[in-house]
Amino acid sequence: MKKKLVIIGLDSLVPTLTYRFVKKGVMPSFGELMGKGTHGRAIPSFPTHTPTNWTTIATGADVFIHGVDVFRYDTRLRKAESIWQAVERQGGYSILLRYPGTWPRDFSCGIVFDQGGNLPSLFRLAMAQVHLVGERVEYVGGMHGTVGSMEVRLSPARGWKGLPPSNPEPLEGEISITTDDNKRELLRLFVLLMPERGRYRKVLINRRKDLRNPLCVLEEGGWSDFLVHTFRWKGRSVKAAFRFKLMLLSPRGDKLRLYRSEVYPVEGFSYPEGITEELTENCGPYIGTPGRILLGAGWMDTYFEEAKDHVEWLIRASRYLMETRDWNLFMMECHFPDFIEHKFWSLIDPESDEYDPRSSRKYWEVFRTAYSLVDRLVGGISEALDGDTILAVVSDHGHCLKRRSVLVENALADAGIFDPEDPEGGKAKVDYFNILINRRIGRNSPEYESLRNRIVEVLHGIIDEEKGAMPMAMVLRKEEAHLLGLSPNSVGDLVFCLRAGYETASYQQGRKKGEYVVPPSIGKWGTTGGTHGLSHPTSSYSLGDMHAFFLFTGPGVRKDLSLPHPIHLKDIVPTLCFLAGMDSPRNSNGGVVKELVEQI
Repeated sequence: MKKKLVIIGLDSLVPTLTYRFVKKGVMPSFGELMGKGTHGRAIPSFPTHTPTNWTTIATGADVFIHGVDVFRYDTRLRKAESIWQAVERQGGYSILLRYPGTWPRDFSCGIVFDQGGNLPSLFRLAMAQVHLVGERVEYVGGMHGTVGSMEVRLSPARGWKGLPPSNPEPLEGEISITTDDNKRELLRLFVLLMPERGRYRKVLINRRKDLRNPLCVLEEGGWSDFLVHTFRWKGRSVKAAFRFKLMLLSPRGDKLRLYRSEVYPVEGFSYPEGITEELTENCGPYIGTPGRILLGAGWMDTYFEEAKDHVEWLIRASRYLMETRDWNLFMMECHFPDFIEHKFWSLIDPESDEYDPRSSRKYWEVFRTAYSLVDRLVGGISEALDGDTILAVVSDHGHCLKRRSVLVENALADAGIFDPEDPEGGKAKVDYFNILINRRIGRNSPEYESLRNRIVEVLHGIIDEEKGAMPMAMVLRKEEAHLLGLSPNSVGDLVFCLRAGYETASYQQGRKKGEYVVPPSIGKWGTTGGTHGLSHPTSSYSLGDMHAFFLFTGPGVRKDLSLPHPIHLKDIVPTLCFLAGMDSPRNSNGGVVKELVEQI
């Protein structure tokens, strides 16, 4: 291997927004790197969601080769060699910093830290939480996790050591750190609201009712240091870190917002042993993602404070590992742009019913802040690279306004194909992008092919009357699945994908016949927001685009080149391997993008 490779993954970085913010000067590091390299759009794999496409990037292969068409992160699902396995095969060393789909570890010569992606980490003890007096909030993120705030019940403080008399009298309460499902308490703490000059100004947190040696004392707007505690978790003792922020404390003590970060180990959840401890000592404690309950509640100041700290930690850790190891490949992923887009897209897109031009400026500022932090991440890592290193910045998919929901099950039910009362007993059922025909219908029988033809007819017959559009982009029989990059051996009897902006919704009672395209649901993120996953990989709508973004720079890469046409995400790794003088992963079927290579 002649050159080193760095791949920075940015989940759901959208080309249209990236170019917009580069032009406006919001992303100066991107602008500089674009001038030094080649950039453009990349076609993602279908389904256009996270696990599939980070695997496409890692293997340089279509889904019908690598096999990951479900929303799970597990190396055992992958059927193709990854780039880090290819590096090891050629005698090299890889560093994987929270890159999705890298656990359980499937190679030996290198580092694996956390699992990346959007789902709750295997290693996190507790998701972030906010403890409230006088209000309640909830974050419902579906597969991204669900959490409701915890109430703090305050009463006059009693039994505290060293507590002097005061007016008003101090107030006390209890807060708990629990497992993500709230079924088990991991730690209980006492909080004390302390008055000064006739109003409540500070909050003390401790394990005991004792003013001496508190865990922290906070004033409004202040963060604690990271606090380390030994927890009992999954049958063993684990040292883990967390911190608090006092977001709000009213003078009368009738309103309190006390935020607590995720709880992450400071030991033992990486490979090889000792990496977590080494990174904690040299870079500080790690958290996997900014608290999503902040996002759900719209408390963006605190969300972005934590996002900034997350970015700075990733920069420190990346640079530390690259400086202290003899490495050939470095890969990492940062996920929060995707969360921002799911939550706020409908508030910036004029095609949305939720769009208000008067408030859109506020939400554009949210996007500007998110994309500027991404720029800081890329700049902070790239400035430490030497002239013999090739850098790729890439996203896994784009994003689009969620404009309408398609009731596929209702359409099939009205055609006598799906039974909402007995989904397993009907002629067919829907499973994500798959239509599964009941096994009692023989695959070689005339009824089977007749039913498939009828399903194709029904799905293509769904019309969005309000928008004057057909939501279905493609409906394919399983033997045609290669057209979407899927394996006929792993999909349903039929598969479908949607045009940009549409998503499916479960069967809805009370809908009249023909009413199969309805307003988008509000729930997961508190807005209709944005979507991807079932959208056709090359589709676009309004401000949105399902294409991914890519940027290459370094030795052998053409400078200041914007490709006029998209490449494919499966081309990323084969092209990088070519530039680095190494073999591509064994199963890769992506090609070398020769247009971006100098002196071919």
